[in-house]
Amino acid sequence: AKPAADQVFACDAYRVDLDKDEERELADFLATTVTSIEQARRDAGWDENWDLWEDLYFGVLRDRTFGQANFHVPLTQIAVDTVLSVLDEVVFTARPWINVLPMERMDVDVAKRKEEHLQHALDTEMRAKDPLELINFDMAVLGTGWGWLPWLRELDRIRDEQIYDGTKREDMERIVQRYPNIDEKWPEIAKKLRAGQKVRLLAEYDEAIHDAPKLTYIPLRRMIVRHTARPDTIHREPYLGHTFDLRWDDLKREEDRKYYRDVDRVRFFTNKDTNEQTENPEYATKKYVVHTGIVRWKRKKDQLERRYLVDHEPDSRTILRI
Repeated sequence: AKPAADQVFACDAYRVDLDKDEERELADFLATTVTSIEQARRDAGWDENWDLWEDLYFGVLRDRTFGQANFHVPLTQIAVDTVLSVLDEVVFTARPWINVLPMERMDVDVAKRKEEHLQHALDTEMRAKDPLELINFDMAVLGTGWGWLPWLRELDRIRDEQIYDGTKREDMERIVQRYPNIDEKWPEIAKKLRAGQKVRLLAEYDEAIHDAPKLTYIPLRRMIVRHTARPDTIHREPYLGHTFDLRWDDLKREEDRKYYRDVDRVRFFTNKDTNEQTENPEYATKKYVVHTGIVRWKRKKDQLERRYLVDHEPDSRTILRI
């Protein structure tokens, strides 16, 4: 039996199996790429600038010399709030948020129906307004805002009592659709239905309670991207990702769900010079910073680079999934 709430992130058909040499090569490539990105960020003083801009917004001023007036005029906050109010007016008060332009005049009605469908998805399935407000705030205060849009399918285990009447065509069609192999699994029930009798089933099945893109707000400091990246060519970046924190129990839970593989390797530190591994005695209580992102990488058997979705733990150089 599956757990009460299950999240299916990726199909096994898309997973890549790496041998040890390939995994070591990819881990080294990620370490080099991410290290260079982080070093460029430190050299450019990004974090200091972001701290300054946040302080200006919230009214935290630098020390002033004696004799100067120390009145706080929140000009930055006024400007940012004005930008945010305009964004809210443009995006959230307009209906629909997304316009679909018809190719021909006869397609106008079809385009309108698509707009209504997209608006319903944004409102009820994606619940996009809350993360978009946070993204807009980063965009106005820090100069940019990031959103992560994975497709998330959450399953819930449902137990339900169902009644089917063999004299009703719609009931017969419904039970065949739900249980296409009913003749093999429950021949007695199929026989009763064909005889025009009623049957009562206690059914247990998985139902998708969320099956849509899951818009997620990513804080700017969690992003990993080169400072030279451009929005129109971001798909060509060697690496684009972000970080998140997991506990040891979280990693094991993801392994049980077959989302991650071989998480026991994160218990070991890998010496970057000798590649020797040493077990961390505090692995069960340690906070693991996992990197997830899109990497452009060429395997030995390929002629060109391809894009891979990779989760890895940098301290142990463990590829958790690809």
